[in-house]
Amino acid sequence: MQIEGNEWHQEILYQIPRLYRYYLEWLVELGKSGDMDWERGYDALPDQARDGIATDIWFNDEKFQEALGREVKDIPWLPLAIKGHDSSMFLSPAQARVLPPPIARLFDDGSGRHTRLFGEHAISARLLGARAARFLKSLGFFNELEPLDFAHLWESGNICDWYFEISEEERINKLGELLAALSELDARPSWKNAALQCLPTESGKWTNRFGEN
Repeated sequence: MQIEGNEWHQEILYQIPRLYRYYLEWLVELGKSGDMDWERGYDALPDQARDGIATDIWFNDEKFQEALGREVKDIPWLPLAIKGHDSSMFLSPAQARVLPPPIARLFDDGSGRHTRLFGEHAISARLLGARAARFLKSLGFFNELEPLDFAHLWESGNICDWYFEISEEERINKLGELLAALSELDARPSWKNAALQCLPTESGKWTNRFGEN
């Protein structure tokens, strides 16, 4: 391909963003049908440009990235695994949130169990993979979960339900792990100042770090 100076070749190259959209729609169908290792298909997404490679530089230019972003922003292709089902649900980049690393280490095993605590906008970065995560970042669509995205669930009792689903021997340890993960996020004001109902009281109710029920 002649990257510069050939309008015919450039027109061909500008069809690639739409082809990526079609590819992702096809990959989603594989995921919904439960095909084994379907998530490996995310490895076909563009990665970071390599120095000195003309095609890589072209694929990472602003015009191409904008076209690619328009094609993939609003279609559901980011995986939200659901526990107890053989298939996965999918969200668009506009809807999806990624679990912050401390929380992902505890909950992102591809089972979808994180949805009880963090809602159904928190996708599985494990299924998505590192290359697709870099692709999302390059397009500006890598949006991490914030407390406001799920605080209402904890106020409604989801964290209490989660806690009592755990065996009695494991409850304190699992809650301790969750609290430790939350404390790692205190460097961010949005997390440090969040009134998350995550502390059980002797009365059986739950409170936040500020002592508010």
